[in-house]
Amino acid sequence: MLKKYKIYFIIASVCLITFTLLGMIAGRVLLNEQTYKNLAILTEVLELVEKNYVEPVDLRKLYRGALNGLMESLDPECTYLTPEEYQTLLSSPEEAPGNIGVEINKKSGFDYARIIRVLPNSPAEREGLQPGDWLRAVDRLSTQKLSLWSIRRKLRGPIDSSVILSITKKEKREVEKVILKREKVSPERVSYRVFEEGIGYLRIPNFLPGVSDSVAQELQSLQESGVASLLIDLRGDIRGQLDEVIAIADMLLDRGEITSLKMPGGTERSYPAKEETTLYRGKLFLLVNGDTCNWGEILAAAIKDNKRGELIGEKTFGRGSLQKIIPLEDGSALRLSVGMFLTPEKAPIEGKGVTPDLSLTQRKLKEIAERRFVPDDPQLNKVLSYIATGQ
Repeated sequence: MLKKYKIYFIIASVCLITFTLLGMIAGRVLLNEQTYKNLAILTEVLELVEKNYVEPVDLRKLYRGALNGLMESLDPECTYLTPEEYQTLLSSPEEAPGNIGVEINKKSGFDYARIIRVLPNSPAEREGLQPGDWLRAVDRLSTQKLSLWSIRRKLRGPIDSSVILSITKKEKREVEKVILKREKVSPERVSYRVFEEGIGYLRIPNFLPGVSDSVAQELQSLQESGVASLLIDLRGDIRGQLDEVIAIADMLLDRGEITSLKMPGGTERSYPAKEETTLYRGKLFLLVNGDTCNWGEILAAAIKDNKRGELIGEKTFGRGSLQKIIPLEDGSALRLSVGMFLTPEKAPIEGKGVTPDLSLTQRKLKEIAERRFVPDDPQLNKVLSYIATGQ
């Protein structure tokens, strides 16, 4: 146990010292006298560890461990790629075709991963995995020690290959070993319904390529049905691309800013809404929860801050960053957050989230007489009942 703590202490120390070094690589720290002092300390620490630690030390392994710890201390989307991992990425940039049908997230780099969505007709659904379950390990590698990017790539693989998971069910302590065979699992598609009293419902499960085209078609269908109001469900949104979010926001906003991207050095790139692309101008509501993440948060903030509609649900996850792969001289690479998305009111989304106009726990919503629109989904049922009252 003492040995374990010593190694953790050394890695933590090296992580702190190498912060300045990696800051130079990311272009965020100027070379100055203090920088050189820190680099000298780093060299001294490595020499002392090599000479004085009780057992032989692989300094390259130690240094890579420090880099991993450093990157994960920034945010869970950042990671250090070894030369082998980076070459694998270059040779296979596309995700492997097989997956088990889960979406995951982490609050910080040192947390376990948590399942936030289980896709229908997937191996994970058939095994009984549920949102809220903790994914503690993938192929015996702790998810505490892996970045989100690494975990997602490890969950995927060739079709019919197997992956070993360690799962802790929500509200339980026992760790279960689960072996799942990967399949070709299609992402959820945009869907819509029209409820009584002219309430349109649009479910946007992700912002992957092509989703904005589907949303445009469904908005057309909903308006042809004569809906008086529209509820867009963004719960559990996590995957996607910026251009898809911008296109969808443009369909709902005719003015104002959708978002802005803050870059190193304080520069900002703004994404304004365009009137000519607006497809829906009616009454609008958005449903979000604690797993609405990144792309869904950008859309939620755009609607809220521009006072275009009412945001209902729970405070969102708080992830709003843009990543870039930066190669290093030794053949390794960094996956680094190089931009932070801001709300139209210039508040950061990263680490803050978006607070709804009306929380599901507020008295105003709790006192609404609940109608049986969708009894299998209490949150959605309550929000639809609220919209139906016209309050």
